[in-house]
Amino acid sequence: MGQVIPIANASRLESSDAAFTFIDECYERLGQLPGFIVRDGQVELSRQVCRAMVADEPIAAEAPTGTGKTIAYLVGAIAASEKLRTTKEVPVVIATATVGLQTQIMQGDLPTLVKARIVQSERDAVVAKGRGRYFCVNSAERISNQGDAENQFDFFDQGSNENVDVSVDVKSMLDHWRGGAWNGDVDSYPDKTPGSWKEVAAKSETCLGHKCEFHSECPFLASRRVLSEAKIIVANHDLVLADLAMAKESPTDALFPGGRYLLVFDEAHHLPDKAIDVGSANLVLDDCVANLGRMAGFSKGWQRKGELVRLFEKAKLSAHDFDTGGLVNGLAGLKDSLSTITVEPETNQYRFPAGKLDTSVLKAATHALDHARLLQESIKEASAALKKTNLPEKSPELKGPIGELLYQCAFFGSQLSSIVKGLELFSAPDRAVRWVFKGGTPEVASIHVSPLEGADVLRRLLWDSERAIVAMVSATLQDFDGFDRFRARVGVGDVLRTMKLDPIFPYRNNTIELIDMKYSPRQDEREKYIEELQLNMPANIDASEGTLILFPSRSLMNALLPTLNKHFGNAVLAQGDLGIKELIHEHKDRIDRGRGSILCGLATMAEGLDLPGAYCVNVIICAIPFAVPTSPVEQELAEVLGKEYFAQRAMPDALTKLIQMVGRLMRRESDRGRIVVFDKRLIYTQWGRKMLEALPGFRKRSMPALRLPRPVAVK
Repeated sequence: MGQVIPIANASRLESSDAAFTFIDECYERLGQLPGFIVRDGQVELSRQVCRAMVADEPIAAEAPTGTGKTIAYLVGAIAASEKLRTTKEVPVVIATATVGLQTQIMQGDLPTLVKARIVQSERDAVVAKGRGRYFCVNSAERISNQGDAENQFDFFDQGSNENVDVSVDVKSMLDHWRGGAWNGDVDSYPDKTPGSWKEVAAKSETCLGHKCEFHSECPFLASRRVLSEAKIIVANHDLVLADLAMAKESPTDALFPGGRYLLVFDEAHHLPDKAIDVGSANLVLDDCVANLGRMAGFSKGWQRKGELVRLFEKAKLSAHDFDTGGLVNGLAGLKDSLSTITVEPETNQYRFPAGKLDTSVLKAATHALDHARLLQESIKEASAALKKTNLPEKSPELKGPIGELLYQCAFFGSQLSSIVKGLELFSAPDRAVRWVFKGGTPEVASIHVSPLEGADVLRRLLWDSERAIVAMVSATLQDFDGFDRFRARVGVGDVLRTMKLDPIFPYRNNTIELIDMKYSPRQDEREKYIEELQLNMPANIDASEGTLILFPSRSLMNALLPTLNKHFGNAVLAQGDLGIKELIHEHKDRIDRGRGSILCGLATMAEGLDLPGAYCVNVIICAIPFAVPTSPVEQELAEVLGKEYFAQRAMPDALTKLIQMVGRLMRRESDRGRIVVFDKRLIYTQWGRKMLEALPGFRKRSMPALRLPRPVAVK
């Protein structure tokens, strides 16, 4: 069968023909593995991903469940990496939306590529994690020695009874780390994850960089060194977007090594919403003021040492430069400007129409921003002076105080960075959704800003950048109008290549049964609909089988659970009773023991849940999963789109979720069962029938519903 096709030693791919020959050889080897079936669509996806990446053009590919898309894009990206490699490796980064898919890639797909000798070793691939998954030794040492160091900055609330427990916790973690029993990755901690983990998790705001005495031993930096040698990096969407954002601001601070990489977004239908999160900001004004109040200790710390006073004077810094009074007053003025705003009583929120701030609010936010920028610059200059000085070499007794001041600079620098970012986005003239929250006792006021669409963020981070060559893959990228809406939501423009693989599952062997209900889930019929559902749902469940019931809301699930428990007793498992993993394990265990199990869940179970074979032969969908536009972003979109909101936003989003729901039934080609839907709008409305036609090719039939008894007239 020949040599391994090692990523590091493969022959150069000088043409697309050579690249395709490489891909064909990969599938020849895969086809020799027991049980592996090579599919034409899979090979074509590999070729198209490779071709697009070599041409540096983005591609979006819809690949239904079962088509082997993960192996396909991995092979295609590896081929492109070989084609593009000159003197330096071009790593492949796979971004997923769920931990489950990361696990599948690392434990299933990559070992398959190793067995086929396409990837030389499983060590060629690593999972990239955020900084907060790693142990900060310096933070732990500070907490462990709290109270011993002169002028040490206390991150705990004064007088807290938790301090002693946290200190014990932290010392235990230090013992594990010092003894070599633990590498500092929280996911590999030998005991139960400590409750005080957040206190010692690595954070950018408290990182001292090369000035940290534990720099050479830092678990986070060790993980980054491993990344620099990896050929394939598996990460989540958030981490990849964070890397792109950091590379945009400062390439040397980027999370992933190298200047460029090949990027595959799997589960790419999540990408627009993930981008919205990256471009959002919020500030709780009183919390900002409270943190600023702790800066007084910073000035006192350096003013006690004559050498440090002279160091700061040389940097043209004085105590006045660290006076927080101007910013505190500015934030207070911003809070005062919000006092005349009346919030909605149900949400305690007020959304500024079209994102335009009232004149008084804009003036106050701009005033606070000016002071925040000045204070931020002073902290940056102080940090630079402390990092450059050689005072610790001349006067070793200053090593501790300088380290402490650097720690505080890092902390306050991050706090001020958040304040500046929040105020900049809040007061900017750009298109965005802006709102305030006021509520609680005593009243809490916060400001919020979010992009209207993920495209606003992705244009800046992804398409206007040369850091990544992008492929986007998912089972659900199209809607009624093909790829047009997805193209618009990610902001990529006409340059996007698209392709769709045909489904391989025999959907016609399974049925969608549409129960002809009298009432619909609409709000004006909701009470009668619930009564009708309580009558009809039990009649469509076989207690000896594996059943999955998907509810659109917790309130509806809670309304049905008493009825289900009455009919089926302990066979019912409901989301919230246990964690998701424990719930799935219990469900599978019951089926394995020959018992039935009825699993009740919400939207989180509508995607990524893998229950093949007997684990799920009956999927029950209560209602078309329309989202209620209660968030300020959705409300803004509803206003912008007007009458087109339903057709352009609500329907396509609901269709994507509905496709994911019906997809729970078939996870393997051999799976058989039925899907029961209790929403008559799929039968009787034009748009409902349009949605029905867009679903996979199940047989579809209407079934009569049991009717509620007529009320007896009282004579």
